[in-house]
Amino acid sequence: GLGFEIGLRLSPTVHGQLGQAMLCCATLNDALDIASQFWHLRERLIQFHFIQHGDIGVVHLHTELVYPEPLRQLHFDCMLAMFYRMTQILTCSLTPIGEIWLDYPDPDYVESSSAQQLPVLRYNMPSCQYRVPLEVMNLPLVMANPQALKHAIAHCEREQSLQQQGQFLKSVMARLQRQENGYASPEQIANDLHLSLRTFRRRLQQENSSYQMLLEGIKKRDALQLLEDNRLAIQHISSLLGYSNPANFSRVFKTWTGKTPSEYRALLAG
Repeated sequence: GLGFEIGLRLSPTVHGQLGQAMLCCATLNDALDIASQFWHLRERLIQFHFIQHGDIGVVHLHTELVYPEPLRQLHFDCMLAMFYRMTQILTCSLTPIGEIWLDYPDPDYVESSSAQQLPVLRYNMPSCQYRVPLEVMNLPLVMANPQALKHAIAHCEREQSLQQQGQFLKSVMARLQRQENGYASPEQIANDLHLSLRTFRRRLQQENSSYQMLLEGIKKRDALQLLEDNRLAIQHISSLLGYSNPANFSRVFKTWTGKTPSEYRALLAG
C-alpha cells in the first residue's frame, strides 16, 4: 500500500503553480479541466485526461511506458490516491467521494490502513480512473479566487512556453550530431523540422541562439572527446570536424580552450 500512502500525503501545493491554480478554481470541474491542460508540466510518465460521462466526471490515467508491473501498480495507486485527496481538499470534505477503478487484480494490501482511507476501490476494471459524481464536480469551492487563478495560470503558460522552446532546441541539437558525412546544414535541419530556413533561424533567435552557436558548442564537445583517443591523428580529427586545414582547427580550438590540440593532448598525458 505504499503508493496509496504516498498519494494520500500529496496536496495540490506539491504541484506548484498548477496546484495553486486548482485551489483557486470556482468548481472541481474547472480545477480538473486546468489540471488536464497543464498536467504534462508535472508528470511525464502517466498521461491524464478528464472527461464527463453521463452524470460522472472521469479522471482517466494511462501510460505508453512498459515497466515492471509492481512498479506500475505503485505509480497508479499513488496518482489515483492523490487525485482523491486533492478532491477532498478542494471540496473541504472528509467523507469518501466517488470511486477508484484499477485495471489490475486486487492486491494483498487491499485491506491496508491506507487503502481503508480511500473511497470504493474496484479492481480488474478496463482502465485506471477516478470517478466523481457530477453534482460534486459543480459544487462551488470555498477557496475560489479569480485573481489568484489568473496569476497562477499565467505562470503555467510561461512554464509551458519555456518547455516548448527547450524541446525545439533539443530537436535541433539531435540533428546536429556528427555523422559520417559531417554536420547537418541549416537547410537540412530546417527541412527535417518542416520549417522554412527563415523561420528556423527566427526560432533560434527567439531562444537567444543560432545555428553557428550550437554548431560551435557541439564541435568543441566532439573535439575534446576525439582528442582523448591518441590513436587519432590531429589532422584526421580536424577533417572529421569539417576543417580542411588543420591550422584552422588549431586556431579555433585555442579560442575554445586556451590551448592548441597538441597542448591539450600533452595535458591529458600528464
